[in-house]
Amino acid sequence: MQNNYPVSQFEKEFARYIGVRYAVSVSSGTAGLVVSMMALGLEPGDTIITTPLTFIATSNSALCAGGIPVFADVQRDTFCLDPEDTAKRITNNTKAIVGVHLYGLPFAIERLRDLVTNGRIRIVEDASQALGASINGRKVGALGDVAVFSFYETKHIRLGEGGMITTNDKEFAEHCKMIRSHGQSSKYYHKILGYNFRLPISSALIGLEQLRKIEEDIKRRVRISEIYMENLQRVDSIRLQRIDAGVRHSYYLFPLLVEKLPLRKIDALVNYVLRRTGRKLTRGYRRLVYQQPFYRNIERLFWAAKFLKFPDYSSCSLPNAEYVVSRLVELPTDDSVSEEEADNISRTLLRGIKEST
Repeated sequence: MQNNYPVSQFEKEFARYIGVRYAVSVSSGTAGLVVSMMALGLEPGDTIITTPLTFIATSNSALCAGGIPVFADVQRDTFCLDPEDTAKRITNNTKAIVGVHLYGLPFAIERLRDLVTNGRIRIVEDASQALGASINGRKVGALGDVAVFSFYETKHIRLGEGGMITTNDKEFAEHCKMIRSHGQSSKYYHKILGYNFRLPISSALIGLEQLRKIEEDIKRRVRISEIYMENLQRVDSIRLQRIDAGVRHSYYLFPLLVEKLPLRKIDALVNYVLRRTGRKLTRGYRRLVYQQPFYRNIERLFWAAKFLKFPDYSSCSLPNAEYVVSRLVELPTDDSVSEEEADNISRTLLRGIKEST
């Protein structure tokens, strides 16, 4: 096929940075999730367990590969997948657990590992928001059986679109490479079903340059987040993500929960900060995946529902996830935020809370 040296070099350097044997570039984080689910070999009736507090692509990728998403609750203090609730949802049909390193905080992957000691269930890391995060020095992307990163324009590496799959499984990596290129094992020799999910050479060149500076970017994000923490961590009405010893957070954004205020006042608080700082704080996903119209009406809207039995997502209720999504506020950490501005944003947020109570 064509000369893809910049792409292969990007993959090689990315794998070295993460600490894995193989990295497979793709056209987006979503493509990476779909390719990974297909490479897992999901069969009709197989389920994957995941969090509803994520972008919809996490669970949709399983649908694309013929799987059935099952949602487990999150921990209220980390916002990530709760291992205890996950354990309750494991059945003989469970093929994978897909955890999300939300906002750059690694989920409790070792506790999830303890649930799948027989090797039948794969652990998949959705690391779209967590490049550079780690647990005891081991980077996310090297902790599970497979991981997926996103290079969307808001992520740590910003290519507009792009993504990467990481794994230590050679056969799995080769399978992913075929799926991303129309199922080809060599030019015009198509062994399996595949698609055009290749990363452009121009994007790989940009990605290489950004990867070589990624530690500088993460250190700056950490410093911005430290300023937020210094101002906000001792405030009764604000809950920050719990970060355990040995965990490195890479702060895609700086999330917090606004507690003790009526829900209707949280949007007013965001507008208060906007008027006084010019910064628009964000409110996250606003609804959980199972609350989305598509999932609530999946029997009518998704063709596979004619052949597979899906859960009644409209009756799903996970209290921690619903609490978190209703009170979530995100502060920016990108390179447009100076240390002085971070201080101003967090102090203005505090003033807004005091005026609202």
